[in-house]
Amino acid sequence: MKRVSLSVITALLLSVIVFISGFFVGEIYSGYKYGNVIREFYGEELDLLGFQLQLNLLSNSYACNRDLLDEISNARAKVGSEIDFLERTKGKNDEEVKLLKERYLMYVYLNYIAFKQYKENCNAQDNIILFFYSNEPKYVEASEKQGFVLDYLYNKYKPYFHVFAIDLSIDNPLIKSLAKVYNVSSLPALIINEKVKLEGLQSSDKIEALLFK
Repeated sequence: MKRVSLSVITALLLSVIVFISGFFVGEIYSGYKYGNVIREFYGEELDLLGFQLQLNLLSNSYACNRDLLDEISNARAKVGSEIDFLERTKGKNDEEVKLLKERYLMYVYLNYIAFKQYKENCNAQDNIILFFYSNEPKYVEASEKQGFVLDYLYNKYKPYFHVFAIDLSIDNPLIKSLAKVYNVSSLPALIINEKVKLEGLQSSDKIEALLFK
């Protein structure tokens, strides 16, 4: 029977200790980062709520002034980035993440309504797209691909291109009603400038042909 040298045992133990230490440090950092993200989420959510209430309060004087709308959009984007981080780290099906996302989607829709009114009342050339998607397994791949297409168009046409993404896998009365109002029967689905509905994965060329109309 061969004897295992002390150096081999020592190296093995050190490897195990390093692995375990790294695991716990990672868990501690992950928990610390998660706590920071939650705090940032609530702070940015309050900013978003304040901007939205300010818009409602000053609706007449701000009717065709897009500065406040842009501030709301920027605040919404910050909250959205926190949601994206939480979905990547905690998982899209984590109950706490889904609850936070449900709250966030209320602001997404309020922001959409504000931009829709701005476009209708102020002869604005902005493109507004309501993007219905789902994180359910049978829809997630097509939804993510459609998201990449919309990101490409956003970078090409900003600041006159706005995407308002609604996750239909979230169980909420408003979200269910939106699916009925827009008669969404297949995902992903796009409502372009409140004029055209496209269902299924769409190419950038097809969407682009419908912009600024």
